[in-house]
Amino acid sequence: MVTKEGRGSGTMQEVSNRSDLAIFAEKYRLDEKFPDRAMERMKLVRVEKGEFLCLPGRTLHNLALLVSGKLKISKTLSNGKSLLLRFNQPLSVIGDVELVTGRPVTTYVEAMTESCVVTVDFSALREECMEDISFLTFLLQAVSSKLYTSSNSTSINMLATVNVRLASYLLSNSGSDVSEELYTPKLTDLAELLGTSYRHLNRVIRDFCDADLIERGNGRFIIKDRNRLQGLANGNIYE
Repeated sequence: MVTKEGRGSGTMQEVSNRSDLAIFAEKYRLDEKFPDRAMERMKLVRVEKGEFLCLPGRTLHNLALLVSGKLKISKTLSNGKSLLLRFNQPLSVIGDVELVTGRPVTTYVEAMTESCVVTVDFSALREECMEDISFLTFLLQAVSSKLYTSSNSTSINMLATVNVRLASYLLSNSGSDVSEELYTPKLTDLAELLGTSYRHLNRVIRDFCDADLIERGNGRFIIKDRNRLQGLANGNIYE
């Protein structure tokens, strides 16, 4: 895992208390997905908001399971612009494709909130798990889910209107009624992520406010009518 600058682990810290790891292992029944010898080599790591777990071109050495918090997955296009792919919730997997293919990372994986991941090194998995049917089933499910969400986000980015993309983003990025990431100074970045212009995004935001779907103030957006926003998104969610 790397920081925004890609230099080491930054403020990400391994949680030395094994009881914390045991709590997450029990919650997500990791013993049903991993053999005992792989479980023994697991670590619990705390990730600060804004830190990057993955950067394009880097080689991963660990599989990571998101057990708390939220991650944003994005990609840089050939024109230098960023594009939102999806948000990850627990229990999502980072590094499954890299484990199987051995290829470098192709996306940015950023912690949207303070998060925790359970990590286990690739060498342990290759030694202990690649013939374990429970682990292989779990891995297949993770890759299949990633394929589905990637296909869905591609459809949103290519075919959906900016209204649908913004509604989808708001719903995917809000664990409660407040989307803390949408501060006004970041609207330029948000427009880029949603594949639109700053001016067009501002028009859509004004329309949402006029329709009483959201409220904009104090540097953030507040969702006022989640049901209508879900109807507008029509099931197109970045998750």
